[in-house]
Amino acid sequence: TAVEFPIDAFSRMCLLEGIDELGFVLKHDAQIAAYEAQREGTLDTRALA
Repeated sequence: TAVEFPIDAFSRMCLLEGIDELGFVLKHDAQIAAYEAQREGTLDTRALA
């Protein structure tokens, strides 16, 4: 017996690939590192306090 239930696209993809949110981030680690390398460093707001 099949039971249908609503599921969003991201959750469906994670279920099909056997990963969770952290696994998704780790899967894209190289792309994240490349993006971060292109950006300027962030401002340390703790120094402004």
